Amino acid sequence: MPKFHPQSSTLSTILGALRAQGKTIVLANGCFDLLHVGHVRFLADAKSRGDYLVVAINSDESVRANKGEDRPIIPEAERAEVLASLECVDYVTIFGETTADEILKALHPTLHAKGTDYDPTRVPEADTLKLLGVNTVICGDPKDHSTRDLVARLRAEAAPAAPSATAPEAESSAKPEAAKGSAMSAPAKRLPEKAVKPQPKAKPVANDVAKPIAKPAPKKKAAGASRKSSAKA
Repeated sequence: MPKFHPQSSTLSTILGALRAQGKTIVLANGCFDLLHVGHVRFLADAKSRGDYLVVAINSDESVRANKGEDRPIIPEAERAEVLASLECVDYVTIFGETTADEILKALHPTLHAKGTDYDPTRVPEADTLKLLGVNTVICGDPKDHSTRDLVARLRAEAAPAAPSATAPEAESSAKPEAAKGSAMSAPAKRLPEKAVKPQPKAKPVANDVAKPIAKPAPKKKAAGASRKSSAKA
């Protein structure tokens, strides 16, 4: 027997037969978009409370109404297939309302499973559950996992990093660096030597040798003077 029943009417017939056998039927509902470990623990705990676990998932339209236009990430048919593959899940169906009131009336389970973030006396379907005589059971571990947080993290990681400089700026800044690097690595070009005109040799300068000063010739005494001196004598 298939697990997935898109129409709740066919599933209602199956569950009616199980109730007649005294089986405890647990119903869990939710979007289950991007199934994570918190979902799995919740569903495993819900199954442990009864004999059969039915998972009713929100349609794509009702997910958008509850979560926003950018959800769901995974379409309803694929979400249903993933849930049906879990060993703890016995049946899967889809409902189009924003709350589980109508699907609870259609399937009439024994227990209604809700997560630990709910108060059993204040669940959205409290009036319907009271009308049907269905008890609420709180299942799963503390809500440390959230599809909303997971989606936000994935989108942040996928977002491109802001460039530090535009392409033209990066290109223009790279050119001077490349030119500088090539100038440093290339050997310096040797400039052509200018022709040097030979300088005329300096003429040797003769050493100035001190020449002896010629003594003046002795003056000759006049003849008259010598006669006078001899006469006096």
